Amino acid sequence: MISTTKKVLNKISSSTIFFIIGLIVLVFIWFISSKQIDNEFVLPEIKLVVNKLIDFLSEGKVIKIVLLTILKVFIIIGLCFLISLVLAILSYKFKWLYGFISPILVIIRTAPIASIIVILLICVGLKRTPYYICSFVVIPVIYEQILQSFNNIDKDIIEETKMISNINMNVFIKVFIPMAFPNMISAILTVFGLGLKVLVMAEVFSSNDETFGGLLQSSRSSLDMPGIFALTIIMIIVVVIVEGVLKFIKSKIRY
Repeated sequence: MISTTKKVLNKISSSTIFFIIGLIVLVFIWFISSKQIDNEFVLPEIKLVVNKLIDFLSEGKVIKIVLLTILKVFIIIGLCFLISLVLAILSYKFKWLYGFISPILVIIRTAPIASIIVILLICVGLKRTPYYICSFVVIPVIYEQILQSFNNIDKDIIEETKMISNINMNVFIKVFIPMAFPNMISAILTVFGLGLKVLVMAEVFSSNDETFGGLLQSSRSSLDMPGIFALTIIMIIVVVIVEGVLKFIKSKIRY
């Protein structure tokens, strides 16, 4: 037990050390490149970005928008999870439905996001487009992960279940969903960062100043490269923290 714990700690320590080294190298490359280029509109100096970062963090508006963006992503993922779960259950029971849904999901997954955003801007308007596009990207990932989990359940377990009862909703709740639960959590971890990036990108297109994407668009319009870099760093930090918390929660859940 002690030796196993030491191995885990050593692994974590080495990973952390290499992460820090990689981060230092990136900062060093940034520092040298900014000095060589010497153009704030192409690659701003670290000092300018840090000052802008401090300005943003000191503004209550920016922090509020960041927290609101995270909340919106969680709400969207929660709703998408419920939709994906229902679709996966129905697709498992009715193979024709799986065949019917598949081409729709292929189109959504392969179509250029920019094209979908433009279409949605025309169809549903500026305010709703970011939520729709985020859902379109998230649902196929969660749906396929859940359905694959159902299909990977041991055939012997399924046959034993059929001897007792038909594959009904009660069986899904008591057998299928608990067995697929680890993959469901993994799917949520996978789509959080993706959903956040897509939501912000759609917000840039919608140009709403009260959103994180709107802040990026405003910085771009004013050619404020330090502001764009600072906002990007804020979002990276937010994603790393939230995904770290989700992974910690996942590690504490007993399946």
